[in-house]
Amino acid sequence: MNKPVHLNVEFLKKGEGHPTRIHYSTKEAIEIYMHENVVEVGLKSSMTPEALRDAHKKLGAFLRDKKIEDVYLPALNDQIEEQIYALFEGNYRFDRYLSKKGVFLKRVYLDQIPANIHAIKTVLDTQFMMKELLSTPYKDRNVAYFVDYAKELLHGLNGIHLEVHDHKWLQKEGLNLHYGVGKGSESTDPPKLILIEYRGGDDKEPFIGLVGKGMVFDTGGYSLKPSDSMIEMHGDCAGAVLYLHLAYLLATLKVRKNVYFALPIADNSISSNSIRLSDIIVGKSKKSVEITNTDAEGRLILADSVAWIAENKKLSCIITAATLTGAVIIALGKKIAGLFSDNPRLRMALLESSEKAQEPLWTLPFDKDSFMDLLKSEVADMKNAGKREASATQGAIFIYQHLLKDIPFAHLDIAGTAMDKSQGTSYGLKLFLDFVSEWKSL
Repeated sequence: MNKPVHLNVEFLKKGEGHPTRIHYSTKEAIEIYMHENVVEVGLKSSMTPEALRDAHKKLGAFLRDKKIEDVYLPALNDQIEEQIYALFEGNYRFDRYLSKKGVFLKRVYLDQIPANIHAIKTVLDTQFMMKELLSTPYKDRNVAYFVDYAKELLHGLNGIHLEVHDHKWLQKEGLNLHYGVGKGSESTDPPKLILIEYRGGDDKEPFIGLVGKGMVFDTGGYSLKPSDSMIEMHGDCAGAVLYLHLAYLLATLKVRKNVYFALPIADNSISSNSIRLSDIIVGKSKKSVEITNTDAEGRLILADSVAWIAENKKLSCIITAATLTGAVIIALGKKIAGLFSDNPRLRMALLESSEKAQEPLWTLPFDKDSFMDLLKSEVADMKNAGKREASATQGAIFIYQHLLKDIPFAHLDIAGTAMDKSQGTSYGLKLFLDFVSEWKSL
């Protein structure tokens, strides 16, 4: 297997080398050009934080195209940390399969080295690994590979305990929704459940429960996706990729909290063994589900994991993250993720972390009673998908219906923010690092 590939970058103090220099000037529009050993960056006199980030992402891509490895980056209005993150976001490109490899930044010279530079480097490294795994196509990153990668990534980290359960265990434990989604590939790449316990806090402190969708590829099953919609479906495991690397980050930074992760992993393929429309499946929650759309599979695997960890672990909250619906992209575009929760404290904590991390969230409707009418079935406790109206909310409501305990719940639909032109992003990593660090159990 390919081992996790780490980002190798140094941060050095100005004067220790002879890097390409960045020079900022005021312009009417953003301009970037190179003159001898200086990259001139023209910025507007007044820019929003988002515009400043976008400018530095463009700068990072410019440096990559010019094959620049060493650069001096001056601080703008005490925003050096934000500049660094945006610069490396733009500098990244997934080049594993390109005949001509990219040249990325190796040394960044600064006026002053931030006191938290170790944390910054660790986050950058984790973002890099997250993008690499998410960008890798199914051929080289199936269910079995994902499991091996997780074991390699987390091996030897203090506070981490990892368990992997196979498709037979899923059936034995009653996680039939998860098994049903993945059984189309049972003979070649059967579904698995990765459970990760991170103990960084007090033994008596309950866990923060995080459940991430891990569809390593999603054809849509018998509700087959059109080609244009299927092209980025190797990225349908973004929720699991996010939470897997969050576990690595928490352990590496020694964050003093307890977190329990459930990562349901599966491949939604078509075979004679695949689930079909009109099938009725009883999940871990003991609730029956009429399958009305095999492409609404993510909510099925999440529902079983939500039911399992709520039953088996003491939780202060539970948050699902998933590339769940195209509807959230229609509503919010590709820069903002959807947030669904009726718990004010949990909702506000996530929004505050979103703002600090500059990874945008927007609250969408989540009325558990009225919206459940859209999932009403005549032959089962619920359908897995109704008609088109409020379909992003339908997904969140469906998952919640399988949480049988009174635990603060939130769902993040990251379908728009997880991928960018078939390449994975690192959306959510800084958001959840802040959330986990700041969340207080009652």
